[in-house]
Amino acid sequence: MSSNLALSLDYRRVPNIFREGRFMEVINTLRNPANLSESINQLNWVKQVHGEIGGNHYHYHKWERIVVLNGVGRVILANPETAERYEAQISKGDIITLVQRIAHALTPADSAPWEFLEFTNKPFDNRNPKDDCYDYKVL
Repeated sequence: MSSNLALSLDYRRVPNIFREGRFMEVINTLRNPANLSESINQLNWVKQVHGEIGGNHYHYHKWERIVVLNGVGRVILANPETAERYEAQISKGDIITLVQRIAHALTPADSAPWEFLEFTNKPFDNRNPKDDCYDYKVL
């Protein structure tokens, strides 16, 4: 297990329970461990089923924050410069940040589907889908 890659996940589970219901902090500009200085410019909802793999790439400028809504997923990270790898399972309530220059892949951890929200600083442009997206086989 690589401590540098593990730290790049900004992995946490932050449930808070109030009388009004449940609350989970997703973004807080006062506590910004991943140095996410740019604003959020896109929010995506993702559902993956068994056999689907997202990612297998890295970005120079884009970061992605993942909030797991349901199910269990695997996140696999790799440093393209050293080929160092790290893998973790994440589940409902977990929040991770995929930082720049670290390749990543996401997939369901078992046969059940999983769902997550993805916040990012750089919106996807379907006119130029490979902008700041560099292929790197992780999984």
